[in-house]
Amino acid sequence: MIPKYRLVYEAILQDINSPTRASLKLPTERALCAQHDVSRQTVREALSILEKDGIITKHQGDGIYIRKSYFSARNRIALLIDTAEEYIYPEMISSLKDKLLQEGFSLKIYETGNSPVKEAEILGRLLNSHIRGIISIPIMNSMPCAATILYQKLSSKGINVVFWRGVYPNLTNFPSVGPDDQTLSFRLTNEILSTKTKPHGIFFKDSLPGRNRYLGFMQALIDREVPIEDQ
Repeated sequence: MIPKYRLVYEAILQDINSPTRASLKLPTERALCAQHDVSRQTVREALSILEKDGIITKHQGDGIYIRKSYFSARNRIALLIDTAEEYIYPEMISSLKDKLLQEGFSLKIYETGNSPVKEAEILGRLLNSHIRGIISIPIMNSMPCAATILYQKLSSKGINVVFWRGVYPNLTNFPSVGPDDQTLSFRLTNEILSTKTKPHGIFFKDSLPGRNRYLGFMQALIDREVPIEDQ
């Protein structure tokens, strides 16, 4: 028969490792006794093991806290990007790391290489990890993405997913952060058309942001009654 203190230990550890946990502070001993319907001695034995394992620390007169070193290692945020080499990413990654560290989180970067297969492979590994959240830049092509099923599975486990610079069409209920590409492109095109020297063309990637930029581009041309050419 498993000792009660061990059952309480496992229950507290499961709570600590929960994907939805955001606070370092644990309930008081009294609250843990009521929560698990055990004596204070049983709770203290469980907490003693957690403390020896380097998972928690007790602050006299303040409460019981998860150690930041343990929390940040288990409280990891995954960043999925196509490549860390693109010029816009280093500053963003540095800012993210600093902000997450202040909150007791750590950041791990995964490069998809703009490959749907690679993205699905990474997400499959994350399903069985202790990841707490995912910031993802969608694969930059217009084909349907099988990885969206994995994003839904991760979300159902309580792992928060936020998209940056676009979102997959069948995941529009997921939060996303990014510029208003259509409006920005509309304003830029109007600015270009206002100059005396007309450009020979504007280039767009076949990507999620690229399509929105193209919409803004066409809107500006139509408003100014400028012919749209295929090339």
